[in-house]
Amino acid sequence: MDQEKSVKEYFEQDAKDYLDAYRKGVGDRGLPFQERENAVREMFPWQDARVLDVGGGPGIFTGWLLDRGCEVFTLDIAREMMRLGEMTVHEHPKNRQSHFAVGSVESLPFVDNSFDAVLCVGLVEYVNDLERALDELARVIPKGGGLIITGPNQTSLISRVDRATAAVVNALFGGLLVKMRGRKFFEYPFSHRLFEPPAFQRDLEKRGFKLVSKRYTNFRSGIIRGPLKGVAERLAVRLEKSLAGTGLETLGTNFIFKFDKT
Repeated sequence: MDQEKSVKEYFEQDAKDYLDAYRKGVGDRGLPFQERENAVREMFPWQDARVLDVGGGPGIFTGWLLDRGCEVFTLDIAREMMRLGEMTVHEHPKNRQSHFAVGSVESLPFVDNSFDAVLCVGLVEYVNDLERALDELARVIPKGGGLIITGPNQTSLISRVDRATAAVVNALFGGLLVKMRGRKFFEYPFSHRLFEPPAFQRDLEKRGFKLVSKRYTNFRSGIIRGPLKGVAERLAVRLEKSLAGTGLETLGTNFIFKFDKT
């Protein structure tokens, strides 16, 4: 499998639905995406800064960053994502401070120490060479700069139950699912990483980062659909609020880390 090619093709086709999930709450991804976006905004302290949003999709954060007086460089592997991103901020009064480009986190087209802050949201789970991607993030952030980065939480009990259930369903009905929908349950057309948050934290600390704060989001089971979906949504919101800052917050299937470069 050509990971980069597969990811690029998938997100070229997914760009419009991806934007609708964030902006309109459409589909199963809608509320989790919106919760993640809100959490990232709450953790982002910089104003009037030079910011890189790598893997920025259709400019989800671009307009908001412009409102904060930032100069924003949005980079994504999918050209259609960048086209939609440019459209979303076309009428923004500060759109001249926004720059969109097609590119990869594994080879950032910027000189060392280019940015006061970097956003890396919903990206590292898809990259081909994770070590190189993390090296590149560290390269473009100077001492005193910051990084907000997200990833799927491998240790989440909710996620583990979902994966175990998917394995059983695929073992029993995998062939039928491929015939009906072209892929098995919980199967991606490319590699999709999961991370142990402490190990991921250590990987970034080795590159000169210091963890400042963290959040866990999306307490939903990915296998609950139909009549239980409304109940699951309400329960997920309650769990996120009640477990924040406790030892049980790691039930969240997505983590958000904020680092300072030291």
